[in-house]
Amino acid sequence: MDSSGEKWIKNGQMFKEIAHINTIYCNDEALTVLLQPIDQSHKCPAIVRCLAVHESIHWGDAFSSNPEICKGNKGKSGVGAGSHEDWMRSEEKAFNAQLRCLERSLKESYCDEYCKKWIEMEISNIKNIYLPKLCEEHIQNEKVF
Repeated sequence: MDSSGEKWIKNGQMFKEIAHINTIYCNDEALTVLLQPIDQSHKCPAIVRCLAVHESIHWGDAFSSNPEICKGNKGKSGVGAGSHEDWMRSEEKAFNAQLRCLERSLKESYCDEYCKKWIEMEISNIKNIYLPKLCEEHIQNEKVF
C-alpha cells in the first residue's frame, strides 16, 4: 500500500463496461492506460497529452498501492480504487496534474488560437466543474459518517 493509504483493486468490471471512457485496466497482466480518441485532437495535441497525464496518475496510484494488481489476470479487466475516498483522492491529484499540464501547454509555440481556446475551456471545466464537484462529494460523504 502506498503512503497515502490508497488501495486499488481489480473491480470486476468487464472491459466492455469501461471501454468508452478514459481509464486504467488490466490487459492480461499489464496495468494499462486507455485513452479514447478525441475528434480534432490533432489540432491540439496537448489535450490528449494532458489526459494521458491524468490517467498516468491513476496508473501510478494503482501500481504503488498494489504492484501485483494484474497478476494472473487473463484478458481485459477493470481496475478501480478500493474505496470512494481513495478514488476521490486520486481524482483530485489527477485533475491537478492535468491542470498543470494544460497551463504549461498554453505557452507552447504550436498552440494556435483554436488550441488555446480548447485548452482554456478544459482548464475552466477542471477549475469550475470537476474539482468543485469532487470537493462537494467529499463534504457530503463526511456528513454520512
